[in-house]
Amino acid sequence: MPKHGFWNKIIEIASGCWIWRGKLLDNGYAQFNTIVSGAPKKFLVHRYAFEAYYGELPRWEKNGDLELDHLCRNRSCVNPLHLQLVSRKENLERSPLWRENSILAMRAGQSSPRDKAGRHYS
Repeated sequence: MPKHGFWNKIIEIASGCWIWRGKLLDNGYAQFNTIVSGAPKKFLVHRYAFEAYYGELPRWEKNGDLELDHLCRNRSCVNPLHLQLVSRKENLERSPLWRENSILAMRAGQSSPRDKAGRHYS
């Protein structure tokens, strides 16, 4: 891989994760700012790396039907081999926080946990 500005901000650790050393958003995801066609553009780094490795994400993923799941559970990891396209439901169900929220939801009498937008999955 070429070592230009983007790739210089990545270090590989023993787990195989490629850790982003640039800007992290409050939610832990990595963000990369660059210029595209003369205009500034922001990218989520794991998506950028996934597309650099595998090619452009399928259109249905960009419409929200599929998401990239961090198999390593590390949001700052940008290793495309640690990313998998899955449904939103599957991504949430794989999350340790989702399992914890499921238990809390059941204790509160809800049929299923809800995401930040109030959607629930059964």
